[in-house]
Amino acid sequence: MKLWTVSLLKDTILWVIFVGIGTLFKMNTIIKDKDYFKNAVKDNLKFMAILEFVIGLYNFSIWVELLIVPITAFVAILVGFTEKSNKYEKLYKLFNNILIFFGLALILRACFLAVIHFDEFATTDHLREFLFGPILSVLFLPFIYLMSVYMQYEDAFARVKFVLQSPERFSYARRKAFLKFRFDIDGLKRWANGLHRGKIKSNIDINNDIELIKQRQIIEKNPPIISETEGWSPYSAIKFLSNFGLGAGYYSAGYEDEWKAESSYVKIGDSLLSNKIIFYVRGSERIADNLELVLSVFTPNKTYDYHADLLNISMVLYEKATGQMIPPKIANAILKERNVKIDEGQFSVSVRKSDWGNSTGSYDLFFCIGHKAGEN
Repeated sequence: MKLWTVSLLKDTILWVIFVGIGTLFKMNTIIKDKDYFKNAVKDNLKFMAILEFVIGLYNFSIWVELLIVPITAFVAILVGFTEKSNKYEKLYKLFNNILIFFGLALILRACFLAVIHFDEFATTDHLREFLFGPILSVLFLPFIYLMSVYMQYEDAFARVKFVLQSPERFSYARRKAFLKFRFDIDGLKRWANGLHRGKIKSNIDINNDIELIKQRQIIEKNPPIISETEGWSPYSAIKFLSNFGLGAGYYSAGYEDEWKAESSYVKIGDSLLSNKIIFYVRGSERIADNLELVLSVFTPNKTYDYHADLLNISMVLYEKATGQMIPPKIANAILKERNVKIDEGQFSVSVRKSDWGNSTGSYDLFFCIGHKAGEN
């Protein structure tokens, strides 16, 4: 059986326009999604792809299509709008159930017609048409992967060139990075983002910097065991709040021998200016001894309880860090924005508010757990 015939010319053109070119326009998004390639393969092999193909074989008449498409599109928009707020929960369920009912109706209709007209359905042309898109998409993935690697190298080298400034040193750093990192984009980014102008004074410094990254990666795969009396393993601590989108990233050296990891900001609330929470892990090279959550409220809003969000995350952090429930005094301080500091065994726990002093009443609220071993 030939994979491609002239009958697939329309499918080929549509694939190139909507999948091929469309994917290239999404390269920046693909680069940020670590699971893109795994999910792309799954999407082309999953059962839903078969259903979509079968449904596509049995279209309605043009007049019915012109009636159904705008209605379903409008309902889909309503679903997207109502799911953002709890006050529209009943409407969201109604519109979502309408979409589900319509989808099931399409599936049942298509399956019924496929069974009734099985001889027309089970043809070589239909099999070829079904396999064409997924095969082309999977074969396209290696090109997309190489393109993503190239773009990330270009992005990393732009920063390296800015930091090093010397053309000769930059040329050496680029060659060394290619040899050492190859397809290790994670390591490449860590090295490029960690470069500081005053730190690199020779090619030896470049070698040492790259080797340091490789060593850290080895340690992260087999982190040392830290006893509870010493503090926390930084490689465990950075994952304490991953379920909230607050995974703290890479634990690395900062200024004045302090080691630190920090998460990306997570938006909370629905105000125009984003109110955010961020998570920090601090300590020495081997041990983390300070965990901190910071709630930044840009636009205070009495209709949204930011402190309840902070308390919810703080309770999880405290339990994972200490194995205990958060003290009621600390929980109350978070909800009431009060400055409190208490000792709980080998831990020091505090809540602190810092006003920005602006006209909108913006402020930061800090929740911190310190291990006393780090104070010695």
